Amino acid sequence: MDEDFIWMIFCLVTAFVVSGYLQRRFDVRRQKKEGR
Repeated sequence: MDEDFIWMIFCLVTAFVVSGYLQRRFDVRRQKKEGR
């Protein structure tokens, strides 16, 4: 495996994890506003 491919996979995984984490935080904030 060449290094560029490994970096590409690493960046994709990191972006996926970060977006999922942010979405979860926004969902929690939205639920608090609705008073649930």
